[in-house]
Amino acid sequence: MYTFRFEGTVTGINYLTMLADSIFPAIRALYGNDDFYFQLDGAPPHYHRDVRAYLDQNLSGQWIGRRGPIEFPARSPDLTPLDFFLWGTVKDGVYKRKPRNIDILWNEIQAVCREISLDVLIRCTESVVTRTQNCIDAAEKISGYTVVPISRRVVMKSNREFENRAAIIVALRAGRSPKEIVDFLKLPKTTIYRVKKQFDEADSNKEGIATRKKHSRRSDRVRGEEFVKNVKEKIDGNPGKSMRAIAKEMDVGSMTIVRTIHEDLGLKSYALRKGQLLTENMKNNRKGKAAALLNNLKHDSFGMLRFFSDEKNFDVDQKVNPRNDRWICKDPSEIPVVMHTKFPASVMVLGVISSEGDVMPPHFFEKGLRMNADTYINVLETVVKPWMDMVAAGRKYVFQQDSAPAHKAKKTQSWLTLNVPSHWGPDIWPPNSPDCNPLDYYVWGVVERDVNKAPHTTIQSVKKAVHTVMTQMDKVIVAKACASFRTRLETVVANNGNYIE
Repeated sequence: MYTFRFEGTVTGINYLTMLADSIFPAIRALYGNDDFYFQLDGAPPHYHRDVRAYLDQNLSGQWIGRRGPIEFPARSPDLTPLDFFLWGTVKDGVYKRKPRNIDILWNEIQAVCREISLDVLIRCTESVVTRTQNCIDAAEKISGYTVVPISRRVVMKSNREFENRAAIIVALRAGRSPKEIVDFLKLPKTTIYRVKKQFDEADSNKEGIATRKKHSRRSDRVRGEEFVKNVKEKIDGNPGKSMRAIAKEMDVGSMTIVRTIHEDLGLKSYALRKGQLLTENMKNNRKGKAAALLNNLKHDSFGMLRFFSDEKNFDVDQKVNPRNDRWICKDPSEIPVVMHTKFPASVMVLGVISSEGDVMPPHFFEKGLRMNADTYINVLETVVKPWMDMVAAGRKYVFQQDSAPAHKAKKTQSWLTLNVPSHWGPDIWPPNSPDCNPLDYYVWGVVERDVNKAPHTTIQSVKKAVHTVMTQMDKVIVAKACASFRTRLETVVANNGNYIE
């Protein structure tokens, strides 16, 4: 395996330089000739005319790609070993080590790549043939989609358990590995490993193990003091290990481990959280400004109506939560495929809400419009301030905005000082604080959930959906979300500037 590090944007020219100076010399040094095929997808740098000319000259008839002698199917990560295997494996290995800067990240990437065995890479590339045939077969059934169907053995006889165990034994006799059997039969790993263990230990009458033995003891009798202690030690050693993996190591059912963790140890399994990296200086800055803002709430802006603002991009693609979005059906082939475009059309939206739950109709920035101080001031003057004045109806109010470049520009700050005397600018609003802005921690999530629950065909459809959702938001619920603003600031201070969610 060969890895190459790009500095900056990947263009056709530096991609060609990489091929000519690094990739092809390394391949020729390994094989000693040009008796190989080279595959690439349809990314713009790969499709560059100089790149195609170089490949035609140096690998005539032996490269696979867009407009090449052998066409590669567009939008086919399911046919590229790097997409369906390598990148996921590398990311899993690299991010477990928590690299702190770009150089350490690069070293970890190379280290993980070196750890992948040649046998695994060979089997991975050989599976491309099967996947390609699966795509052809699926295309005949599902017009317009390229889907890799999941093979599944359907047992129709009444004694399903006997048939499953017999199928496992047949696969073991054929020399298949447990992982291959899991992928093919779609049976629980614990069942397959248990049958394999019995199969390996049986001196004679291997056929007899197809019949299930008498049931083992109830799980509450297995879960003795020593057993619970062993489970606790495994969790302490690696809290990220799955319950299924622990069950396999201890040769018990997965539900036994589930009950042990939940009932005996009083623990729960949570999803890992993601957050933006904060340096010590950033944490101190957040803490200091959150404390200053709390002081402002007690004195300068006490009793004032508050207006919060923020921008967000919405695109035409459907959004999927891979953890929570589920589909109930009999067979995985019935699950609808959520398609994503490579470069979806998008629109930037400005939202403003009040602490009493009022929601301003969304303002959409025109495509290609550069967001600078002049553009932002024009929106404040013609859209935002008139709406805030109307909602406030003569009452005093304070306006919030984050530290985006157009927001903290001197020109913008001067305009706000003259026209909106009470406002929280970059001198008091905590930086890197989406956990303190009600639009970030509540409004945008609700809007995106409803707007992108289905794909859109045009950007006008997106705008219409955003406008509908925002103008129909429950005023009481928005006001409750804003009410937690002060508590969140206090939590930021108590947590020494760390993220609170």
